Amino acid sequence: MHTTTLRRSLALLAATACAVLGFSSGAAADPVIGPQPPVKAELVLAIAPSPGFGTYPGDDVVNPPRTREVTLTCNPDGGTHPSPKEACDSLRAVNGYFERLPSIPGVYCPAVVDPVDVTATGTWGNRKVSYRETFGNSCEAFVGTDGVFSF
Repeated sequence: MHTTTLRRSLALLAATACAVLGFSSGAAADPVIGPQPPVKAELVLAIAPSPGFGTYPGDDVVNPPRTREVTLTCNPDGGTHPSPKEACDSLRAVNGYFERLPSIPGVYCPAVVDPVDVTATGTWGNRKVSYRETFGNSCEAFVGTDGVFSF
């Protein structure tokens, strides 16, 4: 084996060892990543009938649309939400981004057309939250938000 080939092989071996063991020239500058403090949240969640769908003139006077609204606080978990721990756990899994909430697998909703608008306003940590989405009915809102809108 030539000396140049031997040197290249040793250099490659040393570089591989450093990469595997995590050594780098900037290792001392990397911050220590450890447990982060829990993020506090204060939210108002609402479910309301979608305006103008399936109503007749004057219907909203006789049968006014009913908006359901709850409060949800996380860390500590509480508020008027009927299942604050479960709702906060779902939101913690997506760092408070409602649009990233998964659907509940294996749960199917009836094919009833009764659209609802769901909204969430408030704060997640230092970030303002303003979320709005329309679902085909209340069941779809529940399933499509991992149960967060289960009230």
